[in-house]
Amino acid sequence: MSVLYTILKVLSLVVTSAALMFFHPNSTETHDVLKPDDVKLNFTVLSDAHIEGNNPDTYGFFTKILYDVKNTATENDALVMLGDNTMNGQHIESVFFYGLESVIAPSENIIVCMGNHDTGNGTGVYEECLPKFIGYNNAFFDAGISKPYYYKIIDGYYFIVLGSDADSVNSMTMSDEQYNWLKDVLTQASADNKPVFVLNHHPYYQVECNYSLEELLNSYNNVFYFYGHTHWDLNEQYTFGQHQGLYSVNLPRCTERAENEDTPITEYGVGMQVEVYEDEVVLRMRNYYEGEWIGDYERTVKLR
Repeated sequence: MSVLYTILKVLSLVVTSAALMFFHPNSTETHDVLKPDDVKLNFTVLSDAHIEGNNPDTYGFFTKILYDVKNTATENDALVMLGDNTMNGQHIESVFFYGLESVIAPSENIIVCMGNHDTGNGTGVYEECLPKFIGYNNAFFDAGISKPYYYKIIDGYYFIVLGSDADSVNSMTMSDEQYNWLKDVLTQASADNKPVFVLNHHPYYQVECNYSLEELLNSYNNVFYFYGHTHWDLNEQYTFGQHQGLYSVNLPRCTERAENEDTPITEYGVGMQVEVYEDEVVLRMRNYYEGEWIGDYERTVKLR
């Protein structure tokens, strides 16, 4: 860990610990999985926190979301963040994003994807921001990474993180090196036919590479692809997708409440709880800000 990120981590933990005196959970009611005695893996997926340096409201929304993620009766095995964790990739934003997750500690394992806003959102500072992303994840979560893509194994299940190899906004650039790495990891992860979780900020159809990512993902059984970026509200057309054998899930922005003529109202805090059982995966949308399940958006996927 570099001296810079050691200092930033200490500063972050002090500042966020003090800030938490002003933020409290909206609900203290404990939530649980559907079948506590049978669950094999239980984790949370959130996207697009957009922690912004001059917008302290995002700190408060995110804090209350994390409190509810933590407030589960069955152990939460992981918290997955799907990118655009910060608005501009600034140190002050990362100090609060990583600090809040560390101090509140909603899960022992925190897995973070890199989004376009984390690397400047097309402003030409990708090469400057990428080391920040790597540095913060290594300092706070012992990720041990050197690239924007990596994987983590939790209780025998693979979480595969993808990340753009170049500056981008509405698409992700996947190098041949990353594609071949992904192919190798997918082969390794699928050996025992357990579900595999592929995590990316961008949709699979917005990935630019010399090959077909969708075709690769469909070459394996029980692959679940989670993405954000779109800021779409929950809807029947885009939230859940079945593409041959590939199952995809789009997560809305978790710190946004949209109210306009074209977009239905989305409350702050919408994310997903994923419950893995012997022969199925249950996907349950939850409003972590209000502490409520969203029953219309619950799906059960049978494993093959």
